[in-house]
Formats: sequence, C-alpha cells, structure tokens
Amino acid sequence: MKKIIIANSKNKPFRHDATGAFMPEARRLAHVLEKSEPDTTVVLFINMRQKPWIVRRALRHTIEPFVGADTEQIYFLCHGWRTGFQAGYRGKSGALMLAHQFAEQAPNLKLLTFYACSMGAGQVDNNFLYWLSEELPEVTIIGHYKAGHTTKNPFVCVYKNSERIFKYNKKDILWPLWKNLLKKDEKLRFLYPDYNLED
Repeated sequence: MKKIIIANSKNKPFRHDATGAFMPEARRLAHVLEKSEPDTTVVLFINMRQKPWIVRRALRHTIEPFVGADTEQIYFLCHGWRTGFQAGYRGKSGALMLAHQFAEQAPNLKLLTFYACSMGAGQVDNNFLYWLSEELPEVTIIGHYKAGHTTKNPFVCVYKNSERIFKYNKKDILWPLWKNLLKKDEKLRFLYPDYNLED
C-alpha cells in the first residue's frame, strides 16, 4: 500500500508557512507513516501564485511518477478555504477535476486527507470536501472546517459518500483532551486519519 504526501514548498510573501509548517510537517508525517508502511513518498509542489490551471497541470505532472493502482492514501499539506485549496482546485468544477484525476491516477484510493484550513467550512453540503465526496463516494475524506495549524488544528471533519459522518467540536466531552493531544502528541496528529474517529 503506497502513501503519497503532497506539500506546498513556496512561502507566502514575508511568511514562513511552507518552510515553517507544510514542509517540515510533511517530513514528520512521512517519518511516522514509514514506520508502519515503508512505501511512503513526499512530493513537494511549488505554488508561485500562478493561474490555477498552471498550478493544477504542474501538480499533475509532478505526482504522475509516484501514484498508481497501489496508492491508497494521499495527504495534502497547504492552504485551504471553503471552496478550494492551494493546488489550483476551486469550486465544484475544481472538485470534479481533482476527482477525475485521482480516479485515473489512483483508482484504488481509500483515504484522502487535507491538512489545510476550512475546506469543510460552512453548510454541510456546500464546501469543497462535500463536493469531492460526491465525486469520490468510496473514499474517506478528512479535512478541517476552521482555520488553524496545518496538522494541529482540532476542528476536524470527515466526509464519505456525500455525507459528513463525523465532526469534532467544542461541545464534545473529549474536546479538551483531543485538542491537548494534538498539540503534545508527536504521532497522533499524523495517525488519526487512519483511525475510526466515530469511535
């Protein structure tokens, strides 16, 4: 089973979001995953504020050599928002394009995790995670519904088969423990996508 980690490697002006968060966390994620699955690959993509179609094309060609029928898990570490994310995919059409790309490149994909802000924000059925879930009903899709640190953000939600099947929120009795563990546990923040969060 192959796992692919895709991270943005270009800082925003006057910030260290890529070199201070996305890239080092991608390497930490790979280190943790490699202990259970040696076939883990980190792919860095450069988002230089080009037009979305240019970024999409570059990403597609960049990951082409690494994905295939044996790819079951893909992780993104980058900026996100309710209607898209930094790799050039935006709106319902962007979700459709990404779904078609992965259906072709990784037909046996089972888990798609976005360590990116707010992609599950807003109404349950009106955000990028939902739109993607409509197109990839057999894939478990994990992301965040509010802004926060790329891997330590506690506002996690899970979609599958066009439904949000789980959402962590502050009303949960285990919220303080969950939030604290994400900050302090060096492995949990990378391993929870593999868990059944509903349990």
